Amino acid sequence: MNEKMLKLMTLMAEHGYITMQEAQSIYECERSTQHNIKLLLNDYSFATDFETAMDPKRAYYLTVAGYEHLEMFGRMRVNMHFSKHNYDKKYFYHTLIGLKIRLLFEKHPAVVDYRPEKVLAYYGALKGEDITQQKYKHCDAEMLLKTAGGEYKVGVEIELTSKKYYRLLSAVKSIDAHRSDLDKVLWICSYELIMKDLQTAVSKCRRELKYPDRHLFILMRDLEATGLAATWCDFEGNKIKLFDDKKQSEQSGQRELL
Repeated sequence: MNEKMLKLMTLMAEHGYITMQEAQSIYECERSTQHNIKLLLNDYSFATDFETAMDPKRAYYLTVAGYEHLEMFGRMRVNMHFSKHNYDKKYFYHTLIGLKIRLLFEKHPAVVDYRPEKVLAYYGALKGEDITQQKYKHCDAEMLLKTAGGEYKVGVEIELTSKKYYRLLSAVKSIDAHRSDLDKVLWICSYELIMKDLQTAVSKCRRELKYPDRHLFILMRDLEATGLAATWCDFEGNKIKLFDDKKQSEQSGQRELL
């Protein structure tokens, strides 16, 4: 059992399931990925699979033995086990995109911890809180960063489907009112219309907001295309790079966060 296999199991636990595509980004080789998935399934019995009725057609999740193994290594950060009986295909692509975003951000050395919703619920329970019962908006994930300039907590929001404008406005206001601990909130959108609506929501109520400047926006396709070098926008359309080389930043005239 090596670190990469533990990482694979951690992703399964913290996101519920994983497909071969996301697993391959860990091993960077299709043959190696298939070999290690087979080890988890057949040799260790730490994982099993199910039909997703989506594309990809098959996904993998941990067995009870798999969760117990993670616990033994001190890597267990979820309150509940996933099973195919609580699988809901309407959340399938949201889950996979959440995984892609995590794997992208974790490539940067400043990202010391990435916490999807299940992990946020786990840490909430340790403090005696049930975040599912709290009425304010919670982010899809949070990441902790350590840089020479200090420590940051960043919220990650994934918006894949069109929503009524008032719902987007309500989400922005809720995060602003209840999450003063977040240094930035990253909105990753599937469509330009969603991104524009979010920018408009922040712009229109900016005088009511305590922290209008901390909201940054990007299209998922642009994030996938340019990775950590991606250019984000604030509500006014100003371009910002999260992880920018200072020399490049000075040449481009773009502001940088870290």
